[in-house]
Amino acid sequence: MTNYLGNIRASTLRSRNAGWSIAGSRVAQAFARYNNRRDVRSMQDLSDHLLEDIGLTRDDLSQALRGGPLEDPSGDLTRAALRNRSRRLSLTR
Repeated sequence: MTNYLGNIRASTLRSRNAGWSIAGSRVAQAFARYNNRRDVRSMQDLSDHLLEDIGLTRDDLSQALRGGPLEDPSGDLTRAALRNRSRRLSLTR
């Protein structure tokens, strides 16, 4: 009987730990999105020349920040940089 109760307790602890793990993961994701938004806002202080060097425009930054405060703009910026790079390469050929 002790073994059975021990298994139940272990199962309950694993379940609780999994719940905390999920909650911690979500908090970490929210914190990362917040940091990414802060970084994109700070990129607005860069000169147009520096933005061009990394393949972005001011409009790209504005478009990436148009989402809500919990949205991560990094994917939008990555796609914009790739799109801009593709355009530049097609113009030089």
